[in-house]
Amino acid sequence: MGAAEHSYLFGDPGDKPFVGDFDGDGTDTVGLHRESSGMVYNRDSNTQGVAENTFVYGDPGDRLVDRTGMATGDSPAVFRPGNHTVYFRFFNSSGTADARYIWGAPGWLPVAGDFGQD
Repeated sequence: MGAAEHSYLFGDPGDKPFVGDFDGDGTDTVGLHRESSGMVYNRDSNTQGVAENTFVYGDPGDRLVDRTGMATGDSPAVFRPGNHTVYFRFFNSSGTADARYIWGAPGWLPVAGDFGQD
């Protein structure tokens, strides 16, 4: 094990991190989802500082589903335990979900990935 390549403060305790290429420059950076408010924050560089982009996505209590590297982009999705629904937005901005589907149970946390089913 070696030293970390990047180390910096970003966000508040309890924020859920996810990564993505939010500005399309080919480099993944850190984003945060604040479940208590539905706020999403991200930076376009792996450095300490104020979020360069912020938007509301989802309702308080929604759980983040990290979609990094998926064909539909690096924007987050959220799982709403109360109605067992996953909500997708194809852009890193506030707005109505672009797609949704019912799946799971209240205690579940869906994950995204390429599971080799091409």
